[in-house]
Amino acid sequence: MGLLSSILQWCLLMPKFLVLIVANLPDPANCARCRALYHPWHSTVCHHRHQARPLPWIALRDSFVVTSYNGHMHRLPENAMTAGSTNDWLALGLGQKHTNEEQAEYYVVRNYVLHNPFSYRSLPLPELDVVVQERSLVCKFLMRSTVDDFIAVITNNRKHPLIVFQRGKGVWTPGPWATQYTYLIDIAFHGDKLYAITTAEDLIPIDLAFDGEGRPMVAVGPHVIKKSINYDYYESLTTSDEEDDENEEDGEEEDNAGEKKEDEEDNDLTYINCSAEFAPDVKPDNITIISRHLIESHGKLLMVRHSRQLHPQTLWVTLKVDVLEADFSTHEWVPLTGGLRIDRALFVSMAFSKSVPAPCGQVEEDAIYFMDTSEVFNMKSGTSMPSKFYNGVTWLFPPEYQL
Repeated sequence: MGLLSSILQWCLLMPKFLVLIVANLPDPANCARCRALYHPWHSTVCHHRHQARPLPWIALRDSFVVTSYNGHMHRLPENAMTAGSTNDWLALGLGQKHTNEEQAEYYVVRNYVLHNPFSYRSLPLPELDVVVQERSLVCKFLMRSTVDDFIAVITNNRKHPLIVFQRGKGVWTPGPWATQYTYLIDIAFHGDKLYAITTAEDLIPIDLAFDGEGRPMVAVGPHVIKKSINYDYYESLTTSDEEDDENEEDGEEEDNAGEKKEDEEDNDLTYINCSAEFAPDVKPDNITIISRHLIESHGKLLMVRHSRQLHPQTLWVTLKVDVLEADFSTHEWVPLTGGLRIDRALFVSMAFSKSVPAPCGQVEEDAIYFMDTSEVFNMKSGTSMPSKFYNGVTWLFPPEYQL
């Protein structure tokens, strides 16, 4: 028994050593070999000892990230606002916090950066300068794999609702008023494509490629799942800009400030391409929100539909959770009941969601951890209970999750 205990303790130390080794290896082939060696150790440790991986960290809106296991707070770069995340990387907006006449705080972003709180590495993102120039916001930030691979961003600006780029290799944005990109509320990489969903729960494939000069190219493919009848559904979500433009042809000139403000309001998609919406029967004393999240999970595409209500004590509580799998053959969303069908758990937030192996450590199998309500939903029992996680903006997953 003494020998077995020593072996297990040694196995628990191996992931930490490998993370340090991989981080300092310049040769990608060597990195791949170390990751391949890690997987058998990981499987054995997770099977025998349920403390192989640390819990995800939580990024607050500004200033700090919080470790879930002890509540320790790690400071972010100065004047940083969390805009999104993918795995162990944060997308941060650097700028200045201001207060308006109503004493409400708002943030003016000067530039965006990638920041890794685990390695303390930061990388500039000049590709998102267009978001700064338009005074827009990043609604969703997603990397396909590494910082040098494809990165997709959903914004709240009608001129640039979707941005796809590779750092240092160019930026793709849709043409002016490209309606097919305007109503995307969440995205996920799956295989060699980017997929997106809409509020109507359409599932849209987006092909990724490069032009002759090595710059990213994007093209929308036929709907995998189509729930909306036509684009009239989407047009009902906002006012018609074309009608407004025609009514303004009265020859009367306006000052530049007025024109700029009106243009910004016309371009604002904050309430259109957000993955959360008010329930149709919402009342002042019964505020209910429905959010939809697209997640790649072990080769499958899942959509989580989360209904939650504002409790009298100003706490959000879960009303209902639906998990649906995209069926590419029948072109339908298939409800999953009684579990996720595979040994997985889901971590869901408005900014970033991830599927992880489970059970492992304190992460339970068939569980969905919701950041917005600080609850864990059990797929098998269909019940929710408070989780051990703080309420924040997005999840951060330590490097052990990427091996």
